[in-house]
Amino acid sequence: MYFSQRGAAAMLAIIVIAFLTIIGSGFAFLSSTDVRTAASYRDGVMAQYLAEAGAKRAVSEMRKSATGEWAGETREFDIGRYRVEAVIARGVDREIISTGIVNNAARKVKLTVSSDSPYNYVAYSGEKLNLAGIIIKGNVGSNADVHISGGLILDQQNGAHSHIDAVGDIRTDSVYAPYKNEHAAPKALLLFDSALRQKFQGAGNIPTIIKHNSGSVKWSTWSSPGWLVNKVYYINPEPDYPFYIRSDIEGPGVIYSTQAITIDDGARLTNNIIIISEKSINIGLSKINNCVLAAGRDISNSDSAVFQGTAVANGSISITLDMKSQSTLEAQNKTLLNPFLPTAWNSGSVKIKSWVSSE
Repeated sequence: MYFSQRGAAAMLAIIVIAFLTIIGSGFAFLSSTDVRTAASYRDGVMAQYLAEAGAKRAVSEMRKSATGEWAGETREFDIGRYRVEAVIARGVDREIISTGIVNNAARKVKLTVSSDSPYNYVAYSGEKLNLAGIIIKGNVGSNADVHISGGLILDQQNGAHSHIDAVGDIRTDSVYAPYKNEHAAPKALLLFDSALRQKFQGAGNIPTIIKHNSGSVKWSTWSSPGWLVNKVYYINPEPDYPFYIRSDIEGPGVIYSTQAITIDDGARLTNNIIIISEKSINIGLSKINNCVLAAGRDISNSDSAVFQGTAVANGSISITLDMKSQSTLEAQNKTLLNPFLPTAWNSGSVKIKSWVSSE
């Protein structure tokens, strides 16, 4: 009996010890899990901070660059590292991707950044800006004076108020334009140099230029493909033979000319085309829809043209139309993301358009 009781007590003690061991192991496991969870959370927070530090470094480097481009970098720290991929140029925008890594934790931030570019305006000129009979959906500006008569100025689609910026004087006739900013800071405009020309020449298709000579009148045209299909067309006509676009052309795509361009009577240009001239762009009795015009000198039109798009010129811009044409100055969102938009970035102030964080 005595030995039986001793055996039962021993068995009970073993069971209790085993039970306590299991409980202790459970607490130890939970404790180690909590430690790992806390460490993982800590690493994730530090990785996030590193990713943001890399993104801010990229923005700082972009502001120093005339083109807003940067090769990126990987930088090591005691706690981990960040890796910034090469800044991607998307027209007026720049895209930054930065990843922070601490142990097994990784966090990524993706930014879309824009600069104080003249392409943020639906029309911007280096000299006088003269508009008449236009529906304006966006901001307009000039490094000189602005004169707007007739037409309408509408607020932008995102709810922001459209406004007029001018380094010089602003005059409006028969236009409701309450948001005026006279004596604004001038903006850097298009830079046409040998490097830009080589960029377009190297990437472009070079079409055959056809010269025409009718007595004292000379001009040149090209065998237009009709559809640009996302290609760049580089044109280098002779200075004595002004270049005319006389056929219908559909984008998306880019037309770059080293000489002045005249969009002649009857021509129709549609669907995200960028038309660039190192000299001037003249709009005849034509229809231009959803296009961006960029000129090293002036942009002007005839009274009966129909123009819907964006215009940027180092010289003056004069677009005067009949309200019946329903011509519109409006931001061409897809075209403004084209990487061949000339001088799309201005160093200086930048604006963060979107910021997305992810694991």
